[in-house]
Parts: sequence; structure tokens; C-alpha cells
Amino acid sequence: MAPIAATKPDQISSIRNHLDETRAWFSRKETIAQIEDVVPATQQWLEDNEEHYPPSLTRTAGPWRTIPQPTSDAGKRRARLRGLGYQVYEHGMLNFLDRLSDVGVVEKPVPIEIRALATDSDTIPVIEQLIMDENGSFDLVELAAQFGLSQRTAPAKARDRQLIRLVSVGLLLARTDGRGYTITLGPVAKIFYRGVFAAMIEKFEKDMEGSP
Repeated sequence: MAPIAATKPDQISSIRNHLDETRAWFSRKETIAQIEDVVPATQQWLEDNEEHYPPSLTRTAGPWRTIPQPTSDAGKRRARLRGLGYQVYEHGMLNFLDRLSDVGVVEKPVPIEIRALATDSDTIPVIEQLIMDENGSFDLVELAAQFGLSQRTAPAKARDRQLIRLVSVGLLLARTDGRGYTITLGPVAKIFYRGVFAAMIEKFEKDMEGSP
């Protein structure tokens, strides 16, 4: 098997087959192992702080964060971590996807619209809700509501603009019986949050402890 391209629904013979094939790809032990193997490289990239992703979403020289001064004030640490958390997610996720494309887990290059969607402020709460409840799921109407789409056109738009794209890079998985959709957390999101996001936030929090 090969990574599944984020093809538009009208370009594939069956949305159901597309979702099934993508789910099968990201369920392979070999694919999971490749995703896990990328974690240390993205961790190190974040620690090195020598490159970043500007609005163009392409890797560029220059630090992705400023280094905050250590502080014994717990309130200050929490405030700094809130801002840092989004930066860790944004820059870390883009680097993670780049590395997954390099090893053939997702298509290369990752399309710009998927890169933008993966780090969109509406996507992050969707993933976080499923992180908090790994047995949880959304249907297509609920997913559309998460992205602020109107009820009248929400399901089709959410399927074409969000679901197909997020599924293609393993951030979400989905299945359909032709009547409805069940959308769950994908292994790329799960492994990124556990191995990169949570680990780096814990490290940076410890770095901030101390005085003044």
C-alpha cells in the first residue's frame, strides 16, 4: 500500500472505499511504527529552535519561539505555557507532517490546504476533544458544527473541506454506512499529542521553573 492522497470526493469512485482504504493504511503496524519513529526527530527540531514555519507554512531559518525567563510565579508560568502550547502545536505539527511525508506515510508534499487545515484554530479543539476521550466520536453534523458551518450545507462541506483532508494525513479516521459517518481520532494525532506535544510542554514547563 501507499499513502492515500487527499482526493476530492468527486474524483474518487467511492467515498466509503476511500475512507476504508485510508483507515486500513493508518491501521498497519508498519505505518504506526513509522509514525512513532518520527517523534524523536520532531522533538529535537523543537528543542533546537533553529527553524520555524511562517504564514507560508514552509520551513524557514530562524527560531520558532522566544525563550522565556524562568520564574517562580506559577501564574506567569501558566500564562506563558498557554501561548507556548499553540506554538508547539503549530510548528511541531507542520514539522511532524513534513517528516511523515519524507518517510512515505502521507503524500509528498503535503498539500498547502491540508497544512493550513491541520493547524487551523477550529481543527485543534476537534482533535483535543477526541484526545480527551479516545473512545469518543463525532458524526458529520457534529464535525460541521465544530467548524462553524451552517446547518443547511454543513455535512457536505464538512466532508469535502475538512473530513477528507484530515483523514488523508491520519489526524482523523472515519467510516460510513452510506447513511451517516463515525469520525474518530487518527493515529497521527494520537502519537503527535502523546510523543511530541505533551512531552515538549512538560519539558518547557520545567525549564520555566525557578526565579525571578
